[in-house]
Amino acid sequence: MVIKRAILLAVVVILFWAIPSHAASGSITVIPQEGDFLNGEKFQAKIKIDGGGTRFNAAKANVSVSENLRVEGVTLGDCGFAYVDTPSLSSLSFAGVILGNSSQSCTAYTLSLRVTGANNGFVFISDGSIKSYDGAKEILEKIQRKLEP
Repeated sequence: MVIKRAILLAVVVILFWAIPSHAASGSITVIPQEGDFLNGEKFQAKIKIDGGGTRFNAAKANVSVSENLRVEGVTLGDCGFAYVDTPSLSSLSFAGVILGNSSQSCTAYTLSLRVTGANNGFVFISDGSIKSYDGAKEILEKIQRKLEP
């Protein structure tokens, strides 16, 4: 009998802040933030970028997963990034720019993950940045995090 395992998708924050000249409001988030999945079950998680009402045209972050999650696929999202660092099965980190355009919110990419262990699983995001379309100001306020046992 397969035992139901709780998989917690959490975002661990390690930010290097630029001193903004205006109120930053952007975020990088993993969706869903949590869920209950069976051992061996496959599910998807999106890496979302939100400018918090401000248009942006560049973003980056280091992304990794815990040992009990196996990455089985990476599908590029709807940001329209020209990637400087393209996420792949071997490296989930990304850096991209939107050439000649901007967005207020988009999905950088979607991960296909499989549960491979008994403990909680995590998606880690660190060293994030979102640059505004107007003047390339840093607008990242937070990498959303939700930690629940």
